[in-house]
Amino acid sequence: MKLKSSNSEVKAISDRFGLQISILGIILAIFLYVRDKKSDITYDIMSVSSVFNVQESVNQLKISYRGIDLEKKKKDLVLITLRVINSGETNILSQQFDEQMDWGFSLDKCDILETGLLNSSSDYISQRMKVRSDANKVIFTKIVFDKGAFFTTKILVIVDKNVVPVIKPTGKVAGIDEFTISESYDRNKGNSFKKYLESVFEGNYLVQGGRLISYFICMIFTVFFISTLYYGSKKAFGLVKLRSNAITIGNMGSLKAALSIYYGDHEGKWPSSIYDLVPDYLERIPDELIKNKNTVVELYDGNGGWVYDKSNGIIGLNVDGKDQKGVEYRSYHKVF
Repeated sequence: MKLKSSNSEVKAISDRFGLQISILGIILAIFLYVRDKKSDITYDIMSVSSVFNVQESVNQLKISYRGIDLEKKKKDLVLITLRVINSGETNILSQQFDEQMDWGFSLDKCDILETGLLNSSSDYISQRMKVRSDANKVIFTKIVFDKGAFFTTKILVIVDKNVVPVIKPTGKVAGIDEFTISESYDRNKGNSFKKYLESVFEGNYLVQGGRLISYFICMIFTVFFISTLYYGSKKAFGLVKLRSNAITIGNMGSLKAALSIYYGDHEGKWPSSIYDLVPDYLERIPDELIKNKNTVVELYDGNGGWVYDKSNGIIGLNVDGKDQKGVEYRSYHKVF
């Protein structure tokens, strides 16, 4: 009856949650299929360094570039290394760039002296990408920009002393509201957690709603899996224990039957030792499967095996503890 009850409980849980889990799985699959893939381009500022890093003024020291006395004019020569990355989930075609706008970036409060391409992720980009400057702007060639692709450019500028050049992306790409700017050279300012939060909560209300549904479904799946694993292992352990108890009761019944036959064959006398039953009435003394012992003692000590009272022929379990129903093992001979 216990085994049948366990199967019924498992079936009830399956019937109760199976339909809901299936529906949630279908909703998640549809959401992942129909959701819009995000496009994005990241301008990653890899380094901003002064070419002539003189900390203190030195008499008669003259630092010039193309005839410009930097010290006299209180200017600084700065080299910027910038990596442009397709950090979105889609490839960007050249037709997606706005033809009326230059793609690149502007630099405020500085004069651009030189620009150039340092490296890229593919030969195609190295061959097609041209980097040029116009006044205070750096302009890129509009190319096919595959997902995950990148190119790195260098910009040499003159700025006022202690002024950090500010990069402002220019241009428009279909599907991108605003280009992303990151500063990998400046990772020690404590803003990594802020950027992490911005990436987690990035997107409009529809995107946030989709994420919420996804997180909820994942949580339901996780809870269901853990519950099922726990419930199943608990039931499996219970069934193993139930089987052991049932076999033990059967072995105790075999001992009782052998004792009864011996009693009848010997004119109402019980065997002085349970081992007298072997081999005429039993092939061997059977084990109890609670502690897996078949030793026989005359006084109960709870260490496993059997306890036999030769004065009345009672055989019982020499085992401490209770079964799943709360019945003490030592009283099994009275119950079964």
